[in-house]
Amino acid sequence: MNVLSAGGMEIRPIDLVHVGIRKELVEHISASLHHGLRYHSPEPTLRSPKKTKNARLDFLTSMTETIVAVSGRLRSLRDALSFSQEYTGMAGSSTFDRELQRIIAFNVEQEANKYLQHKVHAANSKFQSEDVPIPRYAPTEQEPLYENFMGRTMSALLQLSEPQKTIYSLERSAWFLADGGTVLGRRTISLIRESMGVQGLIGIEKLLSFRILNELQRFVKSYRAVVKSHGVLLEQLRDGIFPEWKPPVEPEPYYENAIKKTSKLMNPIVICLRRVGQAQLLRRLIRNELQMGVEGEGRDHRGLRTAVNGLSMALVTSSSVGQEKAFLDTASGLAWENITDTFSSIGGGDPLSTMFLETDPLEGLPILLALFVIGHASELMYDEDFGALIRAKKEFAIDGWPCVYGMATLLRQFHSSYSESVISYIGQYARATVMENEPSSASAKKMEGGSIPPNVRNVTIFVAQLKDRVI
Repeated sequence: MNVLSAGGMEIRPIDLVHVGIRKELVEHISASLHHGLRYHSPEPTLRSPKKTKNARLDFLTSMTETIVAVSGRLRSLRDALSFSQEYTGMAGSSTFDRELQRIIAFNVEQEANKYLQHKVHAANSKFQSEDVPIPRYAPTEQEPLYENFMGRTMSALLQLSEPQKTIYSLERSAWFLADGGTVLGRRTISLIRESMGVQGLIGIEKLLSFRILNELQRFVKSYRAVVKSHGVLLEQLRDGIFPEWKPPVEPEPYYENAIKKTSKLMNPIVICLRRVGQAQLLRRLIRNELQMGVEGEGRDHRGLRTAVNGLSMALVTSSSVGQEKAFLDTASGLAWENITDTFSSIGGGDPLSTMFLETDPLEGLPILLALFVIGHASELMYDEDFGALIRAKKEFAIDGWPCVYGMATLLRQFHSSYSESVISYIGQYARATVMENEPSSASAKKMEGGSIPPNVRNVTIFVAQLKDRVI
């Protein structure tokens, strides 16, 4: 291990040993993640046509066992590296964490290429290294749409939390079946953090953000095509209820005709809101887990959270007055990117505050979104146990909270007047319907349910939940 001189160059054998150990470590970690993190769909496929009664719960059990097994293998690698550090002179735990973080960041980058126009090739990745290369594997036959284990893990979470099959509880931050069985909650996310670390959760959240961006871009593109062919219809519908504070002359025929004429335009809205809302709720669950992880680590980590929050607020304040450069020069060279990365690692921020895209105004969008809520209100009902709107029948393919979060995310990409218009249109519908269905006799007023139709009650609950997240 003595330093050798050859041709005017110094050769340090210990450096060669360290590089060799890192190569083996990266290969073992990559192989464990690639071969270990493979999941089976909860729905029947051509390869496995059999569907059990509790297929989703069976999938959760299988996924949990898979993550626990991979976590055990990675923990063994980390322990082995730590035990040998006295002989190798290498900091075992920090080396393992650094290489795991690099592997996950590289795989997130490669998985995100499917959502990007300008793709980052593996050879050009800033996370790749010539001395210690990260191996690449071909996609699995079971899930060929995903490049690597990060995409497969995100896909498994999306399958478990499908809005068509589950009910989301905001208070529990979990997804349930109709019979009350939990299919996804903090326990699963905590297991992922134990196996892939904080960087693994951050990577999944980044992929979910790319997915949301992709869904919003697809919706905007399809909506522009709709406006070209239905622009006159949307303008007529908007003029029919102008001004918003005044109910239409004949409310019932107007809303029935409006919903009927726009029924073919609702399918893209349903898909967009459902997928975007689901991804946003998963991001919310991940950030809650990161926050609780910081709280559980002790005083030092809570101090880090306070410091990062304070520094972030200072940067925002300084940028608002044009002093960001002067502030950064006095902040020990900290870059904004480093601060935001640290902010994400402690679960800071609200997923709904994310601005995913900049787009021109979409004419007629508020009235179409309002008609979506009014038209689909009959498919929902309020459940006291969940404290939320859930599907009224099993065959309906929407759930309350994913729709609320999806619409809130969509509206936040536009001027605040869009949100105000949607809420005004729905309020106008509620007032007009109540006035039209008001009982005319004292005996009718004593009837069960009073004068408030179920649809009005549902849209009122929906708009109350939406208002708190867009205003």
